[in-house]
This record gives sequence, C-alpha cells and structure tokens, in this order.
Amino acid sequence: MKDKKRNSSEPETDLKEEQSENSGDTVEISIESGALASKQSDLTEENDRLRDQALRARAEFENFRRRRNRELEEYRALANESLIEDLLPVLDDLGLLLNSGEDKNDISSLMDGARLIQQKFLNLLKLRGLEEIEAEGQQFDPEVHEALMETPSEDAEPGTIVSVHQKGYKLGPKLIRPSRVIIVAAKSEEEN
Repeated sequence: MKDKKRNSSEPETDLKEEQSENSGDTVEISIESGALASKQSDLTEENDRLRDQALRARAEFENFRRRRNRELEEYRALANESLIEDLLPVLDDLGLLLNSGEDKNDISSLMDGARLIQQKFLNLLKLRGLEEIEAEGQQFDPEVHEALMETPSEDAEPGTIVSVHQKGYKLGPKLIRPSRVIIVAAKSEEEN
C-alpha cells in the first residue's frame, strides 16, 4: 500500500515539475511577445519614417519640376524679347523702304535698299548662330540637301548641285531646313 501511495505521490511531483516548467514557458512566451511587440513598434516607426521621407521627396520633386518649368518659361520669354529687340531695326528699315518707294519711282534704289535690309537681317541671324548651307557646285549630300529634280549636263559630274531652288540653314549642328536643289543626273548607259 505504501507503494501505491508512493506511486500516487510521484505523479504529483511530476505534475508540479511540469507546472513549474510550464510557468517558465509562460515567462518565455511573455518575454517573446514583449520582444515581438517592441519589434513591431520599431518597424511601425521605421515604416512611418520612410513613408514621410517618400512623401517629402515627392513634394520636393514636384516643387523642382514647377520651378524648372517656370525658369524655362522665363528663359523663353527673355530669348523672345531679345530676338524681337534685334528685329525691330530691320522692321524699321522695311518701313522706311516702303515709304521711300511711294515717293519715288526709282526701282534701282528700292532694290538696293531691299538688299541692304536683307543683308542686315542675315547678319542678325548669323549672330544668333544661323548659317547658310553651301550648295551650288557641291556634291549632293542627302543629310543637308533635298533634290527636287535631276538635269543632264556635260560640264559637271553626276550628283553635282547646279542650281539652288531654296537655301538651306543650320543652327549650330541642327538642320533647320535642307537646301532644295537641282542636281546633275547620272549618265545613262546610252551616253557612255
């Protein structure tokens, strides 16, 4: 009977040991859940901080974009103003030419005045970087010339520009308008 009592007390000890072990688990779980809550709080703060940084960066970029657009508009207005100021004397000269043409019937002096105004205008454009594309007598270059037609010629090589219908221009390296030209046709086999 004593053995039975002893055996019955053993489960009590085991039960107490299990309870004490379980209370350790509870402490561990409490510590772990506290650590997780702290980690979650840290991550939430980090997330909020990064979201705030992203919003600030977006706002700064929008401000930069608006400022850049405003500066471009101001630059365009200034460039237009400067060009218009430079063109006003040419406009004045055209007005003088037209007024003097009403007083005189001398076509020669009108033509001289028109040539002077044209030269003044071209000089103004050259100061701004415009350059005329050389064409007549040159070899045809499809990068800067546009062939309107071909014509036979005994005096020039095929592909040589013999006439310029409309002058071409470049602004720095950029082609503004190609020269529209007439070129010498390639000789046919019958002519060879």
